[in-house]
Amino acid sequence: MFIDEAKVRTALENVRNDQNPTNWVIFGYPEGVQDQVDVVETGENGFLGVEERLNDDIAFYAVLSVPIVDHGASVIKYIFFAWVGPNVKPAPKARSSQHRVVIYNFAKTVLQLGGELQFFNREEFTLESIVSKLSGARKTEVEFESADIARAKGGSSEKFQFESEDLTKSSIQSLRSNAGSWIAFGYSENSEIVKILATGNGGLTNFVNLFTEEHVVYVLLALPVQELDIIHIKFIFITWVGPNVKPMHKARSSQHRVQIYNFAKGIVQLAAEIQFLTLAAVSEQALLDKIAGSRTQAALTEEELRAAAETDLKKKAAAAAKNAKPTSTTNEEFAIPLINPEQVATEISELLKPVNNGVNWISFGYDQQRNDKVVILNKGTGGLEEIEPLLDDSNVLYIIFGITVTEGDYSTLKFILINWVGSKVKPMVRARSSQHRVSLYNWSNKYLQLAGELQAHNREDVTIAKLLEKLTGSKVAGESDTSAKVATNRVGRTSVATTTTTTTSSGNANELSFVQEDAVKASLLEIAPTTAKNCWILFGHADRNVLELIGKGSNGLDSFKQLLNDDKIMYGIISVLADADSCEGDYSHLKKIFIAWVGPNVKPMEKARSSQVRVELYKYCKAAVVLHGELQILNASELTQQLLLEKVTGTRN
Repeated sequence: MFIDEAKVRTALENVRNDQNPTNWVIFGYPEGVQDQVDVVETGENGFLGVEERLNDDIAFYAVLSVPIVDHGASVIKYIFFAWVGPNVKPAPKARSSQHRVVIYNFAKTVLQLGGELQFFNREEFTLESIVSKLSGARKTEVEFESADIARAKGGSSEKFQFESEDLTKSSIQSLRSNAGSWIAFGYSENSEIVKILATGNGGLTNFVNLFTEEHVVYVLLALPVQELDIIHIKFIFITWVGPNVKPMHKARSSQHRVQIYNFAKGIVQLAAEIQFLTLAAVSEQALLDKIAGSRTQAALTEEELRAAAETDLKKKAAAAAKNAKPTSTTNEEFAIPLINPEQVATEISELLKPVNNGVNWISFGYDQQRNDKVVILNKGTGGLEEIEPLLDDSNVLYIIFGITVTEGDYSTLKFILINWVGSKVKPMVRARSSQHRVSLYNWSNKYLQLAGELQAHNREDVTIAKLLEKLTGSKVAGESDTSAKVATNRVGRTSVATTTTTTTSSGNANELSFVQEDAVKASLLEIAPTTAKNCWILFGHADRNVLELIGKGSNGLDSFKQLLNDDKIMYGIISVLADADSCEGDYSHLKKIFIAWVGPNVKPMEKARSSQVRVELYKYCKAAVVLHGELQILNASELTQQLLLEKVTGTRN
């Protein structure tokens, strides 16, 4: 990673040394080098010195010493930040995300870092944002010592407080005798003051509706727990930080969480603390598991929470592996197409280690003796560089890959399932892999939380940039947990078009638009019933995120295939009779398959962009039509009636 690790360490030690005037160091890439970092420059002129080095075309990493006076005491604090200029290309930008984690972890071994930030434009790079990060959510009478930062504004006086401390105390006391009762705390609009949002009985199901994507909520819950045939009331403190909460509010919640925890601990005996970042993780079982293995001495730090979460996941993986039983029926074998599930569960638990300190990928493929069963083929710690040689045009691979993703001020280790289907794989094997992919995704998701899925048919699809793009969007819609209600709301938000294209009410440029959306909706409604006589409909691109209806018909697969263009990306829905070769006769057995057509002459960049459109269109269509499966077709010869039948007979809706 480092060209000269000793040089990097010395530069950091100079910043730390009070006797050395150096107060910043910048690490970057020497000319012509992409995967190794070196010391680029050091300086003695503080914030302004670093600010002068900002360049819109490069990425670099820096450690800056910031002298402040906090509560009358002079303190030197160190901030680590990554600068990624607005003109940096996607590949170096994605690479910088991984390198940032490595450099940050190394710097922590030399000096005590007070925080981490990432900047993408000059407007974000302010002394106020740095001081805010270093001083946490309660900046009290913070002053700046250096002459080079005298132009900065003084810190605001902000102190943690409840809207009514007496009411808060009495409300917490009332929890002692009422199992299942709870108190939810939060903030008023544009206020830093913590107030009681709601109280109630009935446990988790009665307050989970408060966990919205834009808000931070703290809940104190009296949870009934059975121990040796006796029901005890255990108090657990829950912090919810929605995925769309602003970075400054996330930082504030980290401070306030500790304050509320310690206040409550003085009134009731807290058994555990847990933090949720996604609704998928919220469950009563998670609360019970946390209580069973928690510490009660003090509120956990962010690092301790992550370590505890990894430990919990390892325990679950070990328990599930221990209790795994041999499968006997065809359906069970299909659900878990693994020869040795217990070994796989153990290996997957290794992925829970940090990316740069252990295994970060595992590949699966088909056993040579039993080509319908999946086995572990390889694993490693070197990332995509190790995986790339395994991608053969004639094979099918399933790869679980760990990658660090930056979201605001936070870096999160996420896992994605890569399904590699080489361009020379036979159609029947391709169809089987589509079924096994679903099974393996769902099974693996029990042992670690998969954040997405990428289907790849050529090597250009398997890059860090593509993985990050996929992880910041959503997983394949066919395996999505998105409910019908959400999908319906998505359709409902799309305005109706007449002769122009439609746009969504949210104004999001990534959302779908349609030419003549009335015609699109009408076609979906026609094909939706189980007695529908329209056997297919086909969509194409009028623009990047604008789709139009290309055609519809009831005269079979051949007429559908005639409209497929080798230079285009198209999407369709086909009705298939599970026991017949045409759309004639008894329509009560009709099933619908979503088809994504990527013509063989389509350019790689267009292929990459189409992935998100495919996901959004699938969700849109699923709101009106019951879909029984999804296929991606790269060559018209692959699309046969037999392939469609194979898909519908082995697909769960």
